[in-house]
Amino acid sequence: MPSFPLLDIAIGLIFIYLLLSLICSSLSEGIESVVRNRANDLEAGMRNLLGDKPGSWWASFLPWINSIESSSITREFYRHPLIRNLFRTEQRLPTYIPSRNFSLAVMDMVAKDGVLLRGAIQDTANSGAGALAFVETINSVPLPEHLRHSIGALVTAANGDARQARLNIENWFNSSMDGVSAWYKSRTQKMLFCIAAVVTVAVNADSIAIFRNLSHSKNLQAFVAAAQQAGGESLPSGRDARAQIGKAMDQLNALDIGFGWAGEKEQSGNPGTLGWSLHLLYLHGIGWLITAAAISLGAPFWFDTLNRFIVVRSTVKPKEKSPDEPSKS
Repeated sequence: MPSFPLLDIAIGLIFIYLLLSLICSSLSEGIESVVRNRANDLEAGMRNLLGDKPGSWWASFLPWINSIESSSITREFYRHPLIRNLFRTEQRLPTYIPSRNFSLAVMDMVAKDGVLLRGAIQDTANSGAGALAFVETINSVPLPEHLRHSIGALVTAANGDARQARLNIENWFNSSMDGVSAWYKSRTQKMLFCIAAVVTVAVNADSIAIFRNLSHSKNLQAFVAAAQQAGGESLPSGRDARAQIGKAMDQLNALDIGFGWAGEKEQSGNPGTLGWSLHLLYLHGIGWLITAAAISLGAPFWFDTLNRFIVVRSTVKPKEKSPDEPSKS
C-alpha cells in the first residue's frame, strides 16, 4: 500500500474523532434515558397542538413526578384508550404517538354524538355551520377554542368525507411533529456539545496537538490499520453503553499520542490552580474548541467520513510503469 502522509494523518484524526464521538453519544443516550427529553418534547408539542397551557418544566423533567396529574385537555388526551395503551405509567409518557391514533382519539374526544366521526357535512350550502357538533366539556374540562377551530377547519375541508377528515387531522399532526423533532434535535445537539466539551477537557484532546503528534508519529501506519479495521466493522448500536465507552477509551489509550494530563502537570510546576487553568486555556483552548465542535457532529458522521477516506486511500495509487512492449521485429 503506498503512503500518503496527509491522507494518513487525516484518517488518524478522523479515527480519534470517531472514538470520542462514540463515548459522547453513549453518555448522551444514558442521560436521555433519565431525563426523557423526547417524551417531554412530545408532551409540549401535544399541549401546543391541543391549545392547552404549557406544562411545568420541572414536572416534565423529573421522572417520578406525574406531569399530567392536573386537570387539562392534555391529560384527557393521554388518558384516551387509544393513547393510554402506548405507555405503562403516567410518570413515563410515550416518546411516540402514531398519527392514526392521534386523529381518531381527537375526533372521538371532541365529537358530539359521533358527528365528526361520521363526517356529517353532506351539504354545506343547506346544513350551514350547525353541521359540526362539538362537545362543550370533556370530563369537566372545557374544550379549547383553538382545538375547536382547528378540527372544524380540517373537517370542513374534507367536504363530507370522513376518511379525508381523518387524513387531514393526521397531516396536521405530522406537520406539527416536524417542529417537535426540530426542538428535540436542537436540544440533543446542545447537550452533545456540552458533553463533548467535558470529555475533551477530561482527556485533553487538543486537535492541534493531535495533528502535530500524528505528523511526527512513527506509528502512523498502525493508526491507519486500526482505522481501516474500525471502518470495516459496523457502527456500534450503543445497547451496552458502559462496554462501548470502555472499549473506546482502551483504543484511545493504545494510540499513545499524548492523551491525558501527566505531561501537563510535569511542565506546569506549581503556579496555582487559577494560573494553571489560564495557562492551559491559553495553550489548548482553540484545540479543545475544535475537538468539541467536531465531536458534536456525531459518531455516524465520522464513521461515514472515515469509510470515504479509507476508500480514497485504497483506490488512489501511483501510476505503475508499464513494461516495455516487445518489438515487432
